[in-house]
Amino acid sequence: MTSTPQSAEEVKGELAAIEQRFLEAERTGDKATFESILADNFTITRNGNNVTKAEYLSRGKAQKSMKRFFLLNLNLSLEGPVAVLNGLRVITLRQWGVDLMPAREQFTDKFVHRDVGR
Repeated sequence: MTSTPQSAEEVKGELAAIEQRFLEAERTGDKATFESILADNFTITRNGNNVTKAEYLSRGKAQKSMKRFFLLNLNLSLEGPVAVLNGLRVITLRQWGVDLMPAREQFTDKFVHRDVGR
Protein backbone atom coordinates (compact mmCIF):
# COMPACT_ATOMS: atom_id res chain seq x y z
CA MET A 1 0.00 0.00 0.00
CA THR A 2 1.24 3.51 -0.65
CA SER A 3 2.24 5.82 2.19
CA THR A 4 -0.32 8.56 1.46
CA PRO A 5 -3.79 8.36 3.03
CA GLN A 6 -6.32 6.65 0.78
CA SER A 7 -10.04 6.00 0.75
CA ALA A 8 -11.27 2.51 1.61
CA GLU A 9 -12.18 1.95 -2.06
CA GLU A 10 -8.66 2.89 -3.17
CA VAL A 11 -7.16 0.51 -0.59
CA LYS A 12 -9.54 -2.25 -1.69
CA GLY A 13 -8.53 -1.72 -5.33
CA GLU A 14 -4.83 -1.80 -4.48
CA LEU A 15 -5.18 -4.98 -2.40
CA ALA A 16 -7.32 -6.64 -5.08
CA ALA A 17 -4.50 -5.93 -7.55
CA ILE A 18 -2.04 -7.61 -5.17
CA GLU A 19 -4.39 -10.63 -4.93
CA GLN A 20 -4.48 -10.79 -8.73
CA ARG A 21 -0.66 -10.65 -8.89
CA PHE A 22 -0.49 -13.42 -6.27
CA LEU A 23 -2.84 -15.67 -8.27
CA GLU A 24 -0.97 -14.98 -11.50
CA ALA A 25 2.29 -15.87 -9.72
CA GLU A 26 0.70 -19.14 -8.57
CA ARG A 27 -0.40 -19.85 -12.15
CA THR A 28 3.06 -19.17 -13.59
CA GLY A 29 5.26 -20.23 -10.64
CA ASP A 30 6.81 -16.74 -10.46
CA LYS A 31 8.87 -16.84 -7.25
CA ALA A 32 10.20 -13.30 -7.76
CA THR A 33 6.64 -11.96 -7.53
CA PHE A 34 6.02 -13.98 -4.36
CA GLU A 35 9.24 -12.58 -2.88
CA SER A 36 8.10 -9.02 -3.65
CA ILE A 37 4.60 -9.51 -2.19
CA LEU A 38 5.10 -11.71 0.86
CA ALA A 39 6.46 -10.48 4.19
CA ASP A 40 9.19 -12.53 5.85
CA ASN A 41 6.72 -13.59 8.57
CA PHE A 42 4.09 -14.66 5.99
CA THR A 43 2.08 -17.78 6.80
CA ILE A 44 -0.73 -19.47 4.92
CA THR A 45 -3.02 -22.20 6.15
CA ARG A 46 -3.47 -25.06 3.71
CA ASN A 47 -5.42 -28.16 4.67
CA GLY A 48 -5.25 -27.14 8.35
CA ASN A 49 -1.46 -26.74 8.35
CA ASN A 50 0.42 -23.46 8.67
CA VAL A 51 3.01 -22.97 5.94
CA THR A 52 5.80 -20.37 6.26
CA LYS A 53 7.08 -18.17 3.45
CA ALA A 54 10.20 -20.34 3.02
CA GLU A 55 8.11 -23.52 2.88
CA TYR A 56 5.65 -21.93 0.47
CA LEU A 57 8.43 -20.77 -1.86
CA SER A 58 10.17 -24.16 -1.75
CA ARG A 59 6.94 -25.90 -2.83
CA GLY A 60 6.04 -23.28 -5.42
CA LYS A 61 5.69 -24.49 -8.96
CA ALA A 62 3.56 -23.36 -11.86
CA GLN A 63 -0.08 -24.40 -11.62
CA LYS A 64 -0.31 -25.28 -15.30
CA SER A 65 -3.91 -26.47 -15.01
CA MET A 66 -5.05 -23.01 -13.79
CA LYS A 67 -6.53 -21.37 -16.87
CA ARG A 68 -8.12 -18.20 -15.49
CA PHE A 69 -9.25 -16.63 -12.25
CA PHE A 70 -11.07 -13.64 -10.88
CA LEU A 71 -12.21 -12.20 -7.56
CA LEU A 72 -15.79 -11.65 -6.36
CA ASN A 73 -17.60 -10.14 -3.38
CA LEU A 74 -14.60 -8.31 -1.96
CA ASN A 75 -14.99 -6.88 1.54
CA LEU A 76 -12.44 -4.70 3.28
CA SER A 77 -11.93 -3.96 6.96
CA LEU A 78 -9.42 -1.28 7.99
CA GLU A 79 -7.98 -0.68 11.43
CA GLY A 80 -4.90 1.51 11.57
CA PRO A 81 -2.13 -0.07 9.48
CA VAL A 82 -4.00 -3.39 9.19
CA ALA A 83 -6.31 -4.21 6.29
CA VAL A 84 -8.30 -7.43 6.05
CA LEU A 85 -9.59 -8.36 2.60
CA ASN A 86 -11.95 -11.25 2.07
CA GLY A 87 -14.07 -12.55 -0.74
CA LEU A 88 -14.20 -15.35 -3.30
CA ARG A 89 -11.55 -16.53 -5.72
CA VAL A 90 -13.10 -18.15 -8.77
CA ILE A 91 -10.59 -20.38 -10.55
CA THR A 92 -11.14 -22.29 -13.78
CA LEU A 93 -8.91 -25.32 -14.27
CA ARG A 94 -8.16 -27.00 -17.58
CA GLN A 95 -7.49 -30.72 -17.85
CA TRP A 96 -7.19 -32.86 -20.96
CA GLY A 97 -8.00 -29.80 -23.08
CA VAL A 98 -11.33 -29.21 -21.34
CA ASP A 99 -12.26 -26.34 -19.01
CA LEU A 100 -13.62 -27.74 -15.77
CA MET A 101 -16.38 -26.17 -13.70
CA PRO A 102 -14.96 -23.11 -11.91
CA ALA A 103 -13.97 -23.68 -8.29
CA ARG A 104 -14.97 -21.06 -5.73
CA GLU A 105 -12.66 -20.57 -2.80
CA GLN A 106 -13.33 -18.23 0.11
CA PHE A 107 -10.30 -16.30 1.29
CA THR A 108 -9.37 -13.91 4.07
CA ASP A 109 -6.02 -12.14 3.82
CA LYS A 110 -4.46 -9.73 6.29
CA PHE A 111 -2.17 -6.96 5.08
CA VAL A 112 -0.05 -4.72 7.30
CA HIS A 113 1.15 -1.39 5.93
CA ARG A 114 4.85 -0.81 6.47
CA ASP A 115 6.97 2.09 5.25
CA VAL A 116 10.01 0.20 4.04
CA GLY A 117 12.85 2.12 2.46
CA ARG A 118 10.76 5.24 1.85
